[in-house]
Amino acid sequence: MAQRIKGQEVAVNIVRAGTLEDTFTAIMNFDSEDKFEIIEKGYLGEKGNRHDDIWNGVKGSLEMHLQSQAWFTFKQAVRERAQRVTPDLQVNITKTLFFPNGDTPTVTFNDIKFGAMPENVPARNDYVKVKLDFACDADDVQLS
Repeated sequence: MAQRIKGQEVAVNIVRAGTLEDTFTAIMNFDSEDKFEIIEKGYLGEKGNRHDDIWNGVKGSLEMHLQSQAWFTFKQAVRERAQRVTPDLQVNITKTLFFPNGDTPTVTFNDIKFGAMPENVPARNDYVKVKLDFACDADDVQLS
């Protein structure tokens, strides 16, 4: 029976303007979703509806604990892109999965755009965490 992959076999990297955000390593969870939409239309003279689908890109989120002030530099750069101070800034996220059988597919989310970026300080005995909501036109999967 094949072993299932666990989170310890998944690497997530965030790259801003071609530079790895190397302090963003305490990532607690990562979600991604292919956004499809079903179109359903009924027509006169037909006994049932017709169905179709369209592609609407990819969305996702991740949560991580802060390890340095690099988070605030990153957040400022994303803000400046949204304000068109530096409109050509590109941020990519890659996810590499290391399967027990040796397969290592890498998924790249190119030129992602961000939504809300909440920061949370839950309690005295807990770590400060941030959440990133993102979306992009498509992801690129490279199979090993």
